[in-house]
Amino acid sequence: MDSGLALIFIFSFASLFVLRKVAKKIQLVDVPSGRKQHLGSIPLIGGLAIFGTVTLALFMTPDLARDTNLYLFCASVLVFTG
Repeated sequence: MDSGLALIFIFSFASLFVLRKVAKKIQLVDVPSGRKQHLGSIPLIGGLAIFGTVTLALFMTPDLARDTNLYLFCASVLVFTG
């Protein structure tokens, strides 16, 4: 296994645990209501973890995408408006 891929995987896995704690601390959670079936508050950080992982992957291997800067700019706009 390539060491770069292993680093990206470890970052992705670790970011979920770190961001989950941050989300609970700053109340970035989905609280169950009348139409929701889940129990407890669910952290809303999946998109942030994916964005961070994709950003890391693109910086480590910039030849993955043709227009890396444009891709990251558009993804950043989506993350910050979401």
